Amino acid sequence: MRIALATLLFLPAFATGAAPLLPEAPKLSLEFEVQFAQPDDTQTQGFGGAFWAAYKLTDQLAATGAVSTLVTRQGPFTSLGAGIRALIDITPIRPFLDVQVVVLGPEDATHYTLATRLGGGADCEVTQGLAIGLAVRTLTPVNGSSSTSQGIELAFRLVLTPALIQ
Repeated sequence: MRIALATLLFLPAFATGAAPLLPEAPKLSLEFEVQFAQPDDTQTQGFGGAFWAAYKLTDQLAATGAVSTLVTRQGPFTSLGAGIRALIDITPIRPFLDVQVVVLGPEDATHYTLATRLGGGADCEVTQGLAIGLAVRTLTPVNGSSSTSQGIELAFRLVLTPALIQ
């Protein structure tokens, strides 16, 4: 939790040096993920999918939203998140850091409903408008009886921008 809060405090300082968004750069990207996740214990681990949307604020910062569903031993598991992404470098391989606040459910499966999601990864541009990538994230509970455990997500990503259909 402290790391996630420190990162949230650090990102605005990072943004002051960010270049303004280029006029021809697409602002919206849609991201589809195949995930393996373990939000709490082994009973909640499973495979699933996620849909992310990222809206560029500058060339290096984007507001993000995500929804994901996992199939686990305890039944379906859903999460909704909102946060910010920082692009570390804008090259054909684009490393990034993510920070999100996440609402999880059902509570009886994870013993918490609110968490921070902190992670990073890299996307490799295949064509203008299409990229593939990998991401690793942690889930840190904010409330509930499972305050000492952390979850993890591993994701294979497919990133689409409007430039793909131009």
